[in-house]
Amino acid sequence: ACAFAAAIAGLGLSSDSTLTAPAVEQILRGTADDLGAAGFDPVFGSGRIDGLAAVVRARGILPSELIFGATIPTTATQSAGRHGESVCALGDVNGDDVEDFAVGAPKAGTINVSGGQNREGMVAAHSGIDGTAIWTALGPSNGDWFGHSVANIRDINGDGITDIAAGAPEAGSSHAGEVRALSGVDGTVLWIHLGVSPMQVGWA
Repeated sequence: ACAFAAAIAGLGLSSDSTLTAPAVEQILRGTADDLGAAGFDPVFGSGRIDGLAAVVRARGILPSELIFGATIPTTATQSAGRHGESVCALGDVNGDDVEDFAVGAPKAGTINVSGGQNREGMVAAHSGIDGTAIWTALGPSNGDWFGHSVANIRDINGDGITDIAAGAPEAGSSHAGEVRALSGVDGTVLWIHLGVSPMQVGWA
């Protein structure tokens, strides 16, 4: 078990070399499958390590199949997640010849090690055919309100797919806010624009 945990931790660090040991531990705990009571259990601890979920969390991108799991609920069902606070048209990002759309949920987030809900904020691209999530991107930190605003910024990385700008107006130690450009293909971060206090970029 220790060897497996170490291997998954190593994969997580290879995805993001800036992760600290406490951050890796939190990722492993936060993505583990509960075997007993939700969250930390005195018998089973944090549960069984989910290697895929841990590595994907380390990358900062949460695919729809993980969002609908027990650890990270869908933005649409999270209490006070404010799913739909912002919406924008995307064009066809999944190649099915139907226009898709992006939705922001600035008070949605992951489930922490105590079983409580964080509020990093989320942005999700949804299929124009049936509304299913194509990909979901998680905000940088708890309380950032990532997804308070979303906008179609056309194709900025030359891959032929429309990209997205998403605002996180409470991000940063001084709450100066930030805007992230996300790939329309999979939600990966293309660039980050940081605000300067006292202005809060990302509200609109």
